[in-house]
Amino acid sequence: MEIKYVRQRTAKRIIAAVGTVTACLATVIAIVSILAQRPGAFVVSLDNKGAKLSLCESVNSDKQITYMNAGEVSPFVEYENDLIDQYTSDILDAETFDYKANASTAHGSTKFFQCCFYVKNVGNINAGYNLSLNFTNVTRSVTDGYELDSVLRVRFYENKVVSDGEQTHNYKTYAKVSGRNWHIDEEGNKSFNEQISKEGSGWAEPFASQYVVLNSKITNLAPEEMYRYTFIVWIEGNDPECIGEAPLESKLNLGVSISSYEAKEE
Repeated sequence: MEIKYVRQRTAKRIIAAVGTVTACLATVIAIVSILAQRPGAFVVSLDNKGAKLSLCESVNSDKQITYMNAGEVSPFVEYENDLIDQYTSDILDAETFDYKANASTAHGSTKFFQCCFYVKNVGNINAGYNLSLNFTNVTRSVTDGYELDSVLRVRFYENKVVSDGEQTHNYKTYAKVSGRNWHIDEEGNKSFNEQISKEGSGWAEPFASQYVVLNSKITNLAPEEMYRYTFIVWIEGNDPECIGEAPLESKLNLGVSISSYEAKEE
């Protein structure tokens, strides 16, 4: 996903061109550069080596695919967590949610981006895999304004699909640690973790590192089992740093990477 600001005459707007989401089943992560050159293409690609996984667009799909394209993304506007929560998680965390129909302004701008897909073990051995969301490219602002990554929010749903019973919709929200604000956490330690949104909204998980938003690991996925993944990305207007001059010529590229391996017997 590529997110950048462009300056308009009347207001600042965020242009989001969704670039690369890459899933590679090798120890060395590879980015599909050809697909990444397509502006607005949110691509999930998969290269099977060892344990055999498949990407699925729907829970009942028998089609084994190695890449997905979520299509074009229109310019972003600043939004906030509470407004996203007008939709319950069973609606947001689903393949049927149409963010273009439900998360667009009257002028066609994007309030938040949503992408849902499944990872399924289509092989005959148990599989494990590592998943990460990474900044694949960061272009800093040429002005003294705030940076895009400082006001970015990512909600990450990761839930195992069950054949019977109620589906879960567990998630965490991630944000870059604050460069100026701190608080005392529940354990009495000084913390620079950001609030998800406004006061009382809860604390976001910190980005894993400068260029990694989050990491996740599934240790044992049996044949025919699958996980559902949903990413929701927005610019949090209530972030204390989302003030002042908009970043100029700033750009972020986000990419999901998955690497699999044969699960060891326990």
